[in-house]
Amino acid sequence: MRKKLFIYCMMIFVIAALSACRRTPEQKAERAVDHIADSLELNEDQIKHLNGIKDEFMARRSEMGKTEDELLDEAIALMQSPQIEKERLDRLIERSRKDANEMIKFFLLKYAEFHDMLTPEQRAKVVEKLKKMKERRSEY
Repeated sequence: MRKKLFIYCMMIFVIAALSACRRTPEQKAERAVDHIADSLELNEDQIKHLNGIKDEFMARRSEMGKTEDELLDEAIALMQSPQIEKERLDRLIERSRKDANEMIKFFLLKYAEFHDMLTPEQRAKVVEKLKKMKERRSEY
């Protein structure tokens, strides 16, 4: 349960960070870094470290786009066929699971990296923000 909540929170964080209105993904990510740096009062070393994490996320983002396109192409081909071949479907499922597991592992490692660079006071601020996010989520 905690792992699912954690993954959900990280995914929301990344989506929120990358989904600001009418900006390129790079601009959205930069804005997210600026917001985090301001709200947590990060020092220069922490900002550099956070920018490194952002760069890794951006590199993964382009990889995810390519993978998603390939999976969609396969899904289209399956839908266009007169019958779905179970073996092809199984390969698609397995690949999707493998990709998802790799992304989860990546997110968790970056989350741990983010945790390690923060002071106890900064981590407390993050905890408060996550609690507020959870409260807002449970209202719906």
